[in-house]
Amino acid sequence: MTKAISAIAIALLSTAACQHDVVYESNSSQTEVCIQGEGTANIVYPDRPIQIVAQTRCSSTCIDNVVSRCNSFLNGNNIHVDTLFAFDLTSDVCTLECGRIETSCSLPTLGDGTYTVHHGDVQTTLKVGEPAPACL
Repeated sequence: MTKAISAIAIALLSTAACQHDVVYESNSSQTEVCIQGEGTANIVYPDRPIQIVAQTRCSSTCIDNVVSRCNSFLNGNNIHVDTLFAFDLTSDVCTLECGRIETSCSLPTLGDGTYTVHHGDVQTTLKVGEPAPACL
């Protein structure tokens, strides 16, 4: 019982210590996810690893303590991508620039077929053997 309470207390302290001025999660309109195919045609080939790049659409000129995370998993023909971007503002007077914060994650190889990619409330279709879909 004491170990369980200690684990809960540590988890609560860790969460409190990780507070940032700005946080964008998978449902944010400020983030996008791009499937990286191969070559100039951006083809997603069967039985080859797939790279997913997640990025903020724009970020401020005065940020610090950046945390970025991308996690993906396959569940049947559904690819789920979860992202988190968090940072602190270093000044009250910041301009919004189109610098991007970027992170990546990968998927295991996919067999032939059609998959639905989910990022927050947005989804798109990926067909193996064809160009990767537009960023979502």
